[in-house]
Amino acid sequence: MEQAPHVDPGGEGSAGGKTRSHPWLARIVGVAALGAVVVAALHLADLGRLVALLRGAQPAWLLLALALQLLTYTTEVGVWRSVLSRAQDIPGLSWSSTRWPS
Repeated sequence: MEQAPHVDPGGEGSAGGKTRSHPWLARIVGVAALGAVVVAALHLADLGRLVALLRGAQPAWLLLALALQLLTYTTEVGVWRSVLSRAQDIPGLSWSSTRWPS
């Protein structure tokens, strides 16, 4: 069985290396994040409507929705635990084979 090649996370040309091939990428991401914050602030500006909506909410339904959402996450954890426990037999998919940057 052939092992997967090791990729050096701190090598040249990677994000962890000393060279940066796209210095403008950080600026684009920053501008996009700022734009997202502005859009979110404009949508949340109508706080009066939100307060009115929350006053009319029924707590029992909100608690049921919260319980169902927590059940969803619990089920998802179980599924991933099962998948990852079976993946221990596959080379390259275990925590022990992972090399973290220092």
